[in-house]
Amino acid sequence: MTAGRQGTALNCAFCRIVSGRVQASLVHEDSETLAFVDLRQPGWPRGAHVLVVPKAHIEFLFDLPAQLAAQVMQTVVRVADAVRRVAEPGGISVWSSNGAAADQEVPHVHLHVLARYHGDGLLRVYGERPESPGTAELDELAFKVRGALTVGTPAD
Repeated sequence: MTAGRQGTALNCAFCRIVSGRVQASLVHEDSETLAFVDLRQPGWPRGAHVLVVPKAHIEFLFDLPAQLAAQVMQTVVRVADAVRRVAEPGGISVWSSNGAAADQEVPHVHLHVLARYHGDGLLRVYGERPESPGTAELDELAFKVRGALTVGTPAD
């Protein structure tokens, strides 16, 4: 396991699961990824919440090498399909929180796969619907993000 920008593999909860030092309810494992059931389950057996992690200790999603990012996403797709078949939800939420302001709780890349049901009250992105900016502001944001795409790319 390699170290990310912050934190270490030695004190990482997910690295301890990857190494087998801590028990987890495993869903999937391949050479690069691991998927396991999150300890916080909203209403099992109706719901299902699974975490997908790279085995390598990398703190932020944007630090994943392209090939590993592709493998992580392939595992997410497979797990999401399995959760869909098992839990028969009305939908699936997939997300990753990166950094303190996004409430990242474990400093190791992980994607949540969560079965969703109408009215479950989970994952409210906006308390109130925000006002939409005008076209000029949206175009300016798109221009700036496009420019940032050419400046730096994930490590290959």
